[in-house]
Amino acid sequence: MNTLGNPVAGGAGSKKGQDAAAIDRTSEFARSIHTLFARARPKKIVETGTYQGLGSTLTICQALYDNGIGTDEFFSIEVNPNFYAQAFENLSGQGFKPRLLRGLSVPRAMLPTEADIQRETLDQVSDTSVFIDHQPDKRVFYYHKETHFPNELDDLLGFVIRAMNGAPDFVMLDSAGHMGFVEFQYATTLIKRPCYFALDDVFHIKHCRSLKAIQADSRFKLLELSKEKFGFCIAHFNP
Repeated sequence: MNTLGNPVAGGAGSKKGQDAAAIDRTSEFARSIHTLFARARPKKIVETGTYQGLGSTLTICQALYDNGIGTDEFFSIEVNPNFYAQAFENLSGQGFKPRLLRGLSVPRAMLPTEADIQRETLDQVSDTSVFIDHQPDKRVFYYHKETHFPNELDDLLGFVIRAMNGAPDFVMLDSAGHMGFVEFQYATTLIKRPCYFALDDVFHIKHCRSLKAIQADSRFKLLELSKEKFGFCIAHFNP
């Protein structure tokens, strides 16, 4: 792993004002996260796939705000420098400052190669009913491009969970389509205490295998499974 240094862009807490109160709460995913946070009151949170900060990252910030929980232990990971900068600006504009980390979520050696992507998304698709991004002739190129940042830090998911002594309260996995199952498998090796998992896109190539793993693993209790958009699930994990 590269030396982490100080990858934190956002500080602790959130600004309480009209912008924060006006965030949309109408999606099924947003309602589910709000309900879970009201009951479980998680503080130590890690998310992958910040993107531009206006999806699950914003929903988590809003749920924390609504339940009177600070964002000082909410870490969200994004490898693309442009998306990272946009996310910080977008979330700050909404009054929130979670701890945004720039880099790869997993060790660089775990990244799928172009041959891996070719096999998993074209040659040997395990479930032909799931959605896969991009036209077939460009699929390998675009998926590989999403995580090909050789100068960025790596293993930030491992760094955060180890810093939490293997005991996050809530883990949200929502990275690139070819990374879902890789991240899911890695995260389960790091967590040492019971926690909640949320996976976005479970009827998509991203997390279709992760969902099947949850359903077959007695350490998980599936709490919610939705078909909204490409599907999401919420589960409790007891290692």
